[in-house]
Amino acid sequence: MKRTIRTISILLLILIAAASCRNQTIPDYEYETPTTWAGLFDIFWMKMNTNYLFWNLEYEKGLDWDDVYTEYHDDFEKLGAITDNSSRSKDEQKSNTQTAYRLFFNILKDLSDGHYNLQMTDTEGNEISISPYTIRIMRSLGISDERIFNLSVMPSDKRHEQEEYISYTKHESYLENTLNIAKHSFGITNTSESQNNHTVTDLTNSYGFSEMTFYDSSDLVVLYGKSSDGIAYLGFSGFSFAEIPDTLSDILYNFYNMLSDAKGVIIDLRGNGGGSVSDIPTLWSPFITDDTGSVHFADTRRKSGDNRMDYGPWAAFELFPRSQYTGDFYLDIPPVSFDKDIPIAILHNSGSVSCAEFSVMFFRALRQFYGYNVKTFGSATAGGNGMLLNEDTHTESEILFNAGITDIKPYVTLLYTPYCQMRYVDGTIYEGVGIPPDKLSDFVSEDFEAGTDARLQAAIDWITEQES
Repeated sequence: MKRTIRTISILLLILIAAASCRNQTIPDYEYETPTTWAGLFDIFWMKMNTNYLFWNLEYEKGLDWDDVYTEYHDDFEKLGAITDNSSRSKDEQKSNTQTAYRLFFNILKDLSDGHYNLQMTDTEGNEISISPYTIRIMRSLGISDERIFNLSVMPSDKRHEQEEYISYTKHESYLENTLNIAKHSFGITNTSESQNNHTVTDLTNSYGFSEMTFYDSSDLVVLYGKSSDGIAYLGFSGFSFAEIPDTLSDILYNFYNMLSDAKGVIIDLRGNGGGSVSDIPTLWSPFITDDTGSVHFADTRRKSGDNRMDYGPWAAFELFPRSQYTGDFYLDIPPVSFDKDIPIAILHNSGSVSCAEFSVMFFRALRQFYGYNVKTFGSATAGGNGMLLNEDTHTESEILFNAGITDIKPYVTLLYTPYCQMRYVDGTIYEGVGIPPDKLSDFVSEDFEAGTDARLQAAIDWITEQES
């Protein structure tokens, strides 16, 4: 899943101010390509020291980055040169590299950052991708850290044959997504043929939707329709509507037209991998009535310096009624006269991340502070609430934001981490733990693949109950 969020100045008021709590040496950004594992570790440690954003959470958990350097530097020193073909066989080189990879795995496996991903490769083609989020999911399945590491350094064709990895592919974070919901929950079996707007009729399912419109492209899957009971449904795989404006403007126009006489609304964010924050006002501002005014649902902050605990102040993240968003930047959708009493059900799971989690915060705030009738269903979200620039501009993020995506070419091909923190409006930080639903329910892959979508049914039942 791609989890990249663009910074949009119209949406975010993020102020710069110095707020250093600890003093560390400000590093030199210039460095020579490392030839030893100790040299690579030194640069990695420095990059994490400056670019990683969630040191406040790590210190609360007892992780001190200075202690990490003291504990691990000698172990990397013992590994010698990154590439040493003169004195090592190919197998010995691979073993030496994997020992280094295991050290990095041990350092990073418990980080809070729900987006974090370290991708590494050596000159012999030995690779690893370390994601604390994925490690948390695999641990929840009873897979040991040792086995998780072994899977991560396997060639993909061998990894896919392993029992533990197969069990991971049955987890909700992997399986319960828009494409599979279309297939298993609504019976839309010709998904591979629907590369544009395609209305599927004569559906037979137990959820009351006889007709759904389906869109599938390489970047986005969208599913929407209205049930015989007047429930409007929208599910989508990510926030990239603004990138495909012609087609997707029509989709949103049609969906929001359905709200004019809807008895209830289901927003399905299960498996939604996030994307561009510019979609947030386009998608959700129609729910804000003019008398509601601005909706303050979260706060953001970023680094104000190179030191680990240099944070600027928290600033409000707000949305406004649709009438206040004008111009070509926002997709063309009709104004909606939305009644706060209409029930809104939000579905999410452990595959809902980034903009999907921002959206959950938005709808929770509508209920908690603005009197809307909202309830959330499913399981806790991924716990990746940070904002990222896209990978092509990460050098600018290091200079401008003192944090964010970086690399140490040619060995660390990507260190993927946000430049901006987010918290819910009440001050709660959900990074690394996820946002819990109002109604928690288990996911059973066998039932889901057989067409029983218990979470969707629970949302429908709740909306139906609101009418009585």
